[in-house]
Amino acid sequence: MATEGAPTASSDPAASSPQAVVEHASAAAASLVLERVSVQFGGLHALSDVSFQVNSGEIVGLIGPNGAGKTTVFNVICGFVKPTAGHVQFPMAKSWKKETLAIRIVLWLPRAIGRRSSLARRLGHRFTQAGRAIATFVRRVLRIVRVRVPEKNRHLRPSQLARAGVSRTLQGVGLFPHLTVLENVMAGGQTRPHGGFFTSLFALPQGVRADRVLRDEALSQLDRLGVASFAPRMPGEIPYGVAKKVAVARALMCRPSLLLLDEPASGLDESELEEFAAHIVELRSDMAVLLVEHNMGFVMPLVDRLVVLDFGEVIATGRPSDVQQDPAVIEAYLGVQQ
Repeated sequence: MATEGAPTASSDPAASSPQAVVEHASAAAASLVLERVSVQFGGLHALSDVSFQVNSGEIVGLIGPNGAGKTTVFNVICGFVKPTAGHVQFPMAKSWKKETLAIRIVLWLPRAIGRRSSLARRLGHRFTQAGRAIATFVRRVLRIVRVRVPEKNRHLRPSQLARAGVSRTLQGVGLFPHLTVLENVMAGGQTRPHGGFFTSLFALPQGVRADRVLRDEALSQLDRLGVASFAPRMPGEIPYGVAKKVAVARALMCRPSLLLLDEPASGLDESELEEFAAHIVELRSDMAVLLVEHNMGFVMPLVDRLVVLDFGEVIATGRPSDVQQDPAVIEAYLGVQQ
């Protein structure tokens, strides 16, 4: 019996298995891959062998009853929770080879000066020792402040997400109450080139130019979502639906290849839902989108594929038209009729 509002999985058991989803050869490159991820809190199994992937240009919905483990999946992806087993991979994560090269130059330069400069020949061994001491000091500092990319872009820490091209919104809007809408969106540009602390503090030309570019980009993102007119307003002065769009605009400032939306439809009325869904569809041309949502009327026509969780396990995955009729999904949402 068809059940309105209940989600779907493919009728082919092999096609709906988590392993088949991960191993499926897609024409689009994968932006996110979860491979047999399990999370255990003491004796509680929050996630058990969760596997799925999100491809570039794809909108995937992660759904399930309350307590199914959806938020835990998001927290594992974002590095807030370390999986007990399994892997989270970001195949399209941006690398920092240029930064690595710059660091190598910084480490090499003092030794090179100490060995080869005319001043070194005059000062001899003392200068060489000084160069080595500088290099050692730089290494120690970098151990503290340098952001390392994990092998094969696995298990990124929260501080690494933005640079890797991964951005997330929260269930609430999470805007800074004492900043304007425009300033809130500018805060999302933390990975953009900027003039630095002193150039901004003293309004030097480089800092002024960097601030102007960041401001123009923030206005562009607000205009993209149709809320540019609210730029000078404070968060407490704008409607909730507008605040939701501002939060998305801020997430877009790091130019993500993967956007994570946590309950984007919550608190929106019917007209706002339709408009918000249209904006999410537009984003697929630039990135992959993974969203957690309870509103089935919002999710079903929006996503390309659904992943259904129940008690920490993937019970179905596939097109919405298939998953909606899956018996395991109907049972999870409505219970078994006696």
